[in-house]
Amino acid sequence: MFSRKGVRKNASADDHAKIIGVVAVGYGENQGIPHKSKAASDVSSYEGTAPAWFQAGVSAALLAPTAMNKQAFMIQGKGDQVSITCNSGSFSGADLGICKYHFELGAGMDHFAWI
Repeated sequence: MFSRKGVRKNASADDHAKIIGVVAVGYGENQGIPHKSKAASDVSSYEGTAPAWFQAGVSAALLAPTAMNKQAFMIQGKGDQVSITCNSGSFSGADLGICKYHFELGAGMDHFAWI
């Protein structure tokens, strides 16, 4: 589990560095268990019938790692225009970037434009 105090104590970062996360490298004792994911309808809306690329983008975004597994983002689309918002919180900026990247991977950048 990520602990800011633990990282600050053990990391060799200067006093002005802002540590927002860590990446674990290696193998666990077991494969772990899958976490529950929200439904696409809980995190997205599209004006009209959502095209396949939008649905694929939302599906990919739901696989993105988010802080505390909250999936506190909302993806909205209309035509080829897409916007994404993320609830405020300590990691909302990081969550937003990770979610946007996953949406782009799933949807394909040639299908839409961010607004």
